[in-house]
Amino acid sequence: NKHGYTYDEDKNIFLGKNGAEYVECRFETARPMMIRVDGEVWTVRFNGKAHRLDWLQPKLPHQIKEAFRAATLLKLTKAAPSYLTIIHQMLKTVSLAWDQHAPKEARNFSALEASHLIAIAKNIPRHDASAFRELYRILAVRGVHSCSLNKSKVFAEIRLNKINSGALPS
Repeated sequence: NKHGYTYDEDKNIFLGKNGAEYVECRFETARPMMIRVDGEVWTVRFNGKAHRLDWLQPKLPHQIKEAFRAATLLKLTKAAPSYLTIIHQMLKTVSLAWDQHAPKEARNFSALEASHLIAIAKNIPRHDASAFRELYRILAVRGVHSCSLNKSKVFAEIRLNKINSGALPS
């Protein structure tokens, strides 16, 4: 029981007295922050600036958003609270590229080949592609949300070939 929060080991989150869900952000180890993560919009103030992640905004399939949400929860324990803004921006650009480069029937990551992931990444700004790759890898390493390590490796190789140069691994 940490400062009025109860840890839920299964979900890797903290529960407040009112049942609200929080992730403990330990970016500044001396001053960890609790970020509320049970709503559709996550917000936090950090270094005098508001950071926001809106899960309703991106037009992505529900299961894809759930996968990104799970990976973001894991990443937020160590990342700076400003990571919310980074993911918010990445979701916006991925949702635009998704319409053009993901199969029409794709509802989750199992429907995407490595070539689809690469096409999405190549058609968004480099910093968004980096965040996309990172969240995909977090899921692939854990073998969850239909993310595969093989696709993650191909995805990583693209970065080595300068993601926006058009080079594909053979």
